[in-house]
Amino acid sequence: MSLAAIDTYLQIGKSANGVVYFEQSESFGGCFPLVVGGKVSVKVRITDVFGRHYTRVFQIPAVSLEDARKYNPAFGSTMEELKRHHEAAADKANPAQTVPSSPKK
Repeated sequence: MSLAAIDTYLQIGKSANGVVYFEQSESFGGCFPLVVGGKVSVKVRITDVFGRHYTRVFQIPAVSLEDARKYNPAFGSTMEELKRHHEAAADKANPAQTVPSSPKK
């Protein structure tokens, strides 16, 4: 995961193409995405600078993590990376309190 800043602001009449990557934390029970015909439904909602919302449902291919990692070895590690980053920031903000050792007699 790159921490480089990317300018995604689009001027009026401009467009951009790219790749969208969907990752979720572990699922269990009835929380698994439903795969039908090798595809999964994904709802994308965009809010523009005027507060208007645009929503569309897409059918995208369900791809195994192993297959996704053939294109990018970092696929599937976003949640872990964010957790590590959050924990490191918390540790930096709240350094462990050191207890002074008792004087030797």
